Amino acid sequence: LSFILMYHLASVGRRINLVDRPDNRKRHTDSVPLVGGISIAIAVFLSAMLAPFGLSEFRYLFFCLGVLIVVGVLDDAQDTSPGIRFLAQFGVAAILVFWDGTIVTNIGDIFAWNDGNRQGLGSLAYLLTVLAIVGVINGFNMIDGHDGVASMIFLITVGSLLLLCNFSGSWKYQYLLAIFFCSVLVHLLFNVAIVGGKSHQIFLGDAGSMLLGLVVVYALINLSEGETPTLKTASAPWLIGVPLLDMFSVIILRITQSRSPFRADRQHIHHILAVKGFSKSWILVTLVTVHLGFCTVGVVGTTLDIPDWQLFWLVFVVYATYLSWVYRTETCLG
Repeated sequence: LSFILMYHLASVGRRINLVDRPDNRKRHTDSVPLVGGISIAIAVFLSAMLAPFGLSEFRYLFFCLGVLIVVGVLDDAQDTSPGIRFLAQFGVAAILVFWDGTIVTNIGDIFAWNDGNRQGLGSLAYLLTVLAIVGVINGFNMIDGHDGVASMIFLITVGSLLLLCNFSGSWKYQYLLAIFFCSVLVHLLFNVAIVGGKSHQIFLGDAGSMLLGLVVVYALINLSEGETPTLKTASAPWLIGVPLLDMFSVIILRITQSRSPFRADRQHIHHILAVKGFSKSWILVTLVTVHLGFCTVGVVGTTLDIPDWQLFWLVFVVYATYLSWVYRTETCLG
């Protein structure tokens, strides 16, 4: 389904003008159809109907994915305002938190009490979970600016979760994530023009990148909750390492430069690497390698039960180190 849709929707996207045009910020040479997200959504929704179990516990997820796809396609077609996107993102986050019960209730033993208790979030759990969902959605949206990066990061993260599900027996999530994994893998082949060449190259678009972000954050929250979680909560940030790292640094840079944190620019990590002289292929290899390292820490942290406080606070050390490097790079580049 994914292959058929992506192969044929490329020409449809061009006919209806659903394309990403090059400009001073987007350096690709031709207009590329933004049909990756639509293709993934249709293929997954149809395939999920064949699942050998009921999908009722995922009904809110599928509804929210549908909402983001609609909003994303409208944005891809006519560049809606950031306010509309954020309203939709906060809306789906609220649905998942207040109706579906997708909530981060604790963040582990981050203060090294070693008494068996985990730091609960209390009444802040609802607000912080909504912010976390919106943050991860935007993290994937922001990192989707270089061929293959968003898809590869998604595949590595979901592959890590599939491995952890295999250890814990969370077979329903394993089944659902495997469907997304297969569809996004097919998209990757079209995105980097391995299949069909440049004439059939497609981009995720906002619809696709938001879909990937929501799937990841939904799985991370639900698999890290419960009496016997599949994933340590303190390991979750490591499994979304590069998108969060990039979003964190870009927002800090924009704020310190007295600019809107929501205004697009060329300060993302793939832009910085390009300015430093990295080729397109090496940018992809570098970001994939870094993210693989992040996910390795997350998986090992869970399987070897590394103390929560070490996993939690080390993330901030890594982010601060990267931000310092970015500031030095910006200064050198003038």
